Amino acid sequence: MAEMSFDPSALDAYQRAAARVADLLGEAATNTTTAAGVDLSGLGVLGREFAAAWTAAAGAHASTLSTAGNLVTAYQDILNRYGTDVTGIDTDLAADLRATQSEVA
Repeated sequence: MAEMSFDPSALDAYQRAAARVADLLGEAATNTTTAAGVDLSGLGVLGREFAAAWTAAAGAHASTLSTAGNLVTAYQDILNRYGTDVTGIDTDLAADLRATQSEVA
């Protein structure tokens, strides 16, 4: 059976990275939505098809970026709960060991 260890600094780095990635994905989704809304009416009859395709593609891309940001945020939440649980176990175990040590002494 593999030994499992808890590295608080690595967990913190993962959490910070996940937060930054989620922020960047959110910004990209917002910027893509803005790009999808650019007025392309001046393209005329020949550009109408391009304008429709552009709007649809940019909208789909923004939706994908938003979903990715939500998934990264969910991953960050899982890491936060894991860190809290592991830290809680360590704290509880330390308290139990102190209580046992007091009883023995």
